[in-house]
Amino acid sequence: MICVGGIANTARRWDYLALGLCEDFHVVCLDWPGRGMSGWMPTQGDYTIETNVEAMIQLLDYLDCPRASIIGSSLGGSVSMALAARRPDLVERLVLNDIGPYMPAERRRRRAEAVARHYVFRRPADLFRRLGASAKNEGPVTEDELLHNTFFQTKWSDGHGGRIYRHDPRALQAYAEEAQESLDQRQDWARLELPVLVLTARDAVSDRVTGLQAGADDYLLKPFDLRELAARLHTLMRRMSGRSVNLIEHGRLSYDPSRCEARLDGRLVDLSRREQALLQALLNNQGRVLSSEQLKDAVYGFADDVESNALNVHIHHLRRKLGSGIVETVRGLGYRLGLAGDEDAP
Repeated sequence: MICVGGIANTARRWDYLALGLCEDFHVVCLDWPGRGMSGWMPTQGDYTIETNVEAMIQLLDYLDCPRASIIGSSLGGSVSMALAARRPDLVERLVLNDIGPYMPAERRRRRAEAVARHYVFRRPADLFRRLGASAKNEGPVTEDELLHNTFFQTKWSDGHGGRIYRHDPRALQAYAEEAQESLDQRQDWARLELPVLVLTARDAVSDRVTGLQAGADDYLLKPFDLRELAARLHTLMRRMSGRSVNLIEHGRLSYDPSRCEARLDGRLVDLSRREQALLQALLNNQGRVLSSEQLKDAVYGFADDVESNALNVHIHHLRRKLGSGIVETVRGLGYRLGLAGDEDAP
C-alpha cells in the first residue's frame, strides 16, 4: 500500500492511517520531491506531475514491488490517476481522496493562494490554527494528531524566528503557476480499468450517484473507521477477482497488465518485470518504431544507472521466450513489435 499526499503535505501525515492499515497491508508513505525529508529538485520547472509519476515508478522499482494499491490525496490522487492510466501494470487498486478527474482553474487558484504563501509560525496557536484549518475536510482530528502533524510538517528556522513548512517554496510556486489553468484528467480517468474507491465528505445522494456513474466502484464518506476502509479494499479485490482487465491480444500472444501475465498459445510465460515493461511498451505502440531511448524510458527510471547493453539483453530474453520475431529491428531507427511464437520460443 503506497500513500501519497497533497501539495504541501509530508509522508508523516499518513502515520495514523498507516498504523490502522498495517495489519492488513505493508504500508509505505512517500515524501514528494521538495517536501518533507526528500531532496529538492534543481529548478522550479522540475516540479511537475510527470516528475512525481516518475518518483512513484522509482519507488516501486526500489521496493521490488510489481504492483501496489495506492491511496492518493489531492495532488497524490492526480499523480496516482496519471500513473494508473499510463502504467496499469503497476497499480492494483486506487483510492482517491479530495480529487477528481477535473478541477476548474478557479478552484485551483483558491487552493494555490492558500498553500503557496510563505508561512512563518511564531506562536503555537497560529500553527495549530493553520494546520487545523487544512485538516477540516478530514473529519475530527484529535489533539494528538494535530500535534503530530504540526511537528512533522514544519521545522524550526533560526533565520525566520519561527517554524516553517518542510518544503521547497519553489514547489508550491510551481503549483501556483500551473493553477492558472484547469486540471483536466478525464482522459486518464477514462483509461482506468482497475477498482477505484472514492473518499469524500460530500454526503448528498446526488454526489454519490455522480461519483459512481463517473466510474468509481465504491464511495466512502468521511469520517470513516479504518477497519471499514480495509474491508472495502478487500471487497473491491474480491469483486474484481477472475475479471481480466486491460487484456492485450496480439496473434498467439496475450498480455494482462493487471495480473502481470503473458501467455503464448494460452501457456503462461515467465517474464521478469523489465521484460514485461519492454513487452507492454511494444504492445501499446503496435505498428510504430520506437527508438532505443524510448524503450529505455519505458523500462528504466531516469535516475537508473543503465549499462550500454542492458536493453539488448532484455530484447534477447524476450525473443528467446516469445520467439525471435517478437521484436523486429529497424536498422538505424529502433525496434517495433513483430509476431510472437515462432520456432525459437520454448
